[in-house]
Amino acid sequence: MVGPRLLILLLNLLCLASVRSVVAQNGGGPVAAGLLACSDDATCAAFYYGAKVHCAPDGYCGDAGAACSGPGSCYGFCGQDGICGGVGAQCNTNDPNDYAGYKCFESNTCTGTFTKDITLTGICEPSGPSGSSAAAAGLTACSSDATCVTAFQAGVYCAPDGYCGDTGAACSADVDCWGTFVKDSPQRGVCASLGPTGSQRKRRSDLPPSWGVPDDAHCARLSETACRENGRSVCTDLKSDFMNCGACGNDCGEIEGAAVIGCIRGQCVVVLKVNRIGERTRKLVV
Repeated sequence: MVGPRLLILLLNLLCLASVRSVVAQNGGGPVAAGLLACSDDATCAAFYYGAKVHCAPDGYCGDAGAACSGPGSCYGFCGQDGICGGVGAQCNTNDPNDYAGYKCFESNTCTGTFTKDITLTGICEPSGPSGSSAAAAGLTACSSDATCVTAFQAGVYCAPDGYCGDTGAACSADVDCWGTFVKDSPQRGVCASLGPTGSQRKRRSDLPPSWGVPDDAHCARLSETACRENGRSVCTDLKSDFMNCGACGNDCGEIEGAAVIGCIRGQCVVVLKVNRIGERTRKLVV
């Protein structure tokens, strides 16, 4: 009887040591959130009844760094690069399902770096300097102007950072830039950054579609959805489009009794009037 009991005790100690090692990597977040510990993908597949949930590098199913194929593959969000917490993955500590204090706030939900855009929400970017925000925003990478002409239209040029229409690219109109157009001669100019208070970046849908190519074909990014506008399909970012906020046709301008200031992360942000003196200064999301 002593042999089996001793073996069980040793196994328990080994498991505890393993869990402590993992917790040290991520500040206790996965444990606090109740994520399933794993040693391989088979553990996750058996527990979640499918093969689309994978074991992350920190030893938890569906945590940051695990391979993913959609929203159901991650505890947080699946990035555009097929990795939980990868490029373009949303990050929001206001979500009750997040392990508060361990995800966005500490950047532990992202495999790369984290950019905060309002309150405690933000987006995951690739590892590296702040210039990586171009990739996170879904800009098209390029090695020459020809790449941009093929992806968009004549007049869209490759910027110095290797992204079509980004800061520093030549242009002749706003439609040729992802940011804004700064004219330095009658017909020529340079693309400039939008800055923190600028409007949303130009989408592919803002560019005239090529002849013979359906509008739907231009929705190449996961962040865009095809919505019907004026009888045709238009690629829309539901997280920031004022007239399609969170869903096609959800117009923030139709909210009554409030001053709407924009669509942020798929929700209309408003300032509610409380008395004759003025308005609340704290922004509310509805």
